[in-house]
Amino acid sequence: MKNNEQIKQILDSERFKKELYDLQIQLHSFPELSNDEFKTSGFLQKILRNEGYKILKTSGTGFIAIMECRQSGKTIGLRAELDALPISESDNNLLFPRNSISKKPGVTHSCGHDAHMAILVCVLKIISKNSENMKGHIIGIFEEGEENASGIKPMIETLKKFEIDAIYGNHCWNELSVGNYVISPGAIMAAYGVFDITITGKGGHGSRPDRANSPIDTGVQIINVLKCLWNKKYINDNEVTLSITKFNSGNTLNVIPGNCNIGGTIRFFNKADGQNAMSDIQETFKGICKINDCKASYNVFDANSNPVVNDKDLSEIVQSNIANIFPQSKVIQKKWFASETFSFYNQLAPTMFTLFRIKNSEIGSGAEHHHPDFFIDPDSMVYGVGAMLSFVRDFLNS
Repeated sequence: MKNNEQIKQILDSERFKKELYDLQIQLHSFPELSNDEFKTSGFLQKILRNEGYKILKTSGTGFIAIMECRQSGKTIGLRAELDALPISESDNNLLFPRNSISKKPGVTHSCGHDAHMAILVCVLKIISKNSENMKGHIIGIFEEGEENASGIKPMIETLKKFEIDAIYGNHCWNELSVGNYVISPGAIMAAYGVFDITITGKGGHGSRPDRANSPIDTGVQIINVLKCLWNKKYINDNEVTLSITKFNSGNTLNVIPGNCNIGGTIRFFNKADGQNAMSDIQETFKGICKINDCKASYNVFDANSNPVVNDKDLSEIVQSNIANIFPQSKVIQKKWFASETFSFYNQLAPTMFTLFRIKNSEIGSGAEHHHPDFFIDPDSMVYGVGAMLSFVRDFLNS
């Protein structure tokens, strides 16, 4: 693994590809929801113990796998996520029957975490076989509960015991074709804000709206004003998106309810933009509720997350390696409005998050993340391995 030719030989090996693909299929077949990844965690721990890694568990299902190479040097963290989503997977992808399908009803890996785990485990296995010729420490980071952000705090606490010089992660992305990458210095994935607000009005009989004060009417006004505000102020200028994802009120046809619940999310790349957007949401609820003699109660109202930020120097290492190992690949700079707990690792060390592409219209991959038709082209994982493995080599040797 001293040069790019050795890495290419590994990636071109049919034996290696089969090991990578089979591991992803196995993980895909038995998904587990956030904070319930006990079998997944135990399965991966067993593999890595057999490869000589020392396992250190967090307070939940998360764990880290530690390898000390023969020569002392820098410490690098490599991260993947353990959890799946509460989604019923379709039998087909966009075109064809799947080569593997979740065996757990209502639960599936429709964000690519199964591929991320397979990539990281295979990289760690390659490292263990070459550790005699490497220097530094490698920490494999297996984070529980990424989808509900429950596992990141205990993982950060666990990693604080180590002096880490860089943390690398990758994520598959359904946009553009297999073999291409997004490598952007600076913010690459969005921060998020969330809100859940209850509007209280005055209920009444469905025949006499004049004697009631419908919170539904107030809620509809609020949503319309917010949509107009976003089209005018945010969409084009500040890269802030708004989605109303919840509107609940009433449960019968002839009763005007007394309450209405509205929830949603914003995504942003600049902290100030996010705070301004949340302030506009709050002022809109406050003003329209006052006009309609209703009351707004804030159940959840938070925008304290951060975007995923790539270190400039680390980005250059990855981009240079890809140009050498995969000269046919395109590398572009682009932002993704999805959010990721990988942003928290920036508290510990400079971070690098590479997006590799999984779209292949010939085999039916390319559906949106978190969608029942989501499917990963198996060949895309080789590109994830190549980017991670070459980064480890060059960073530890630099």
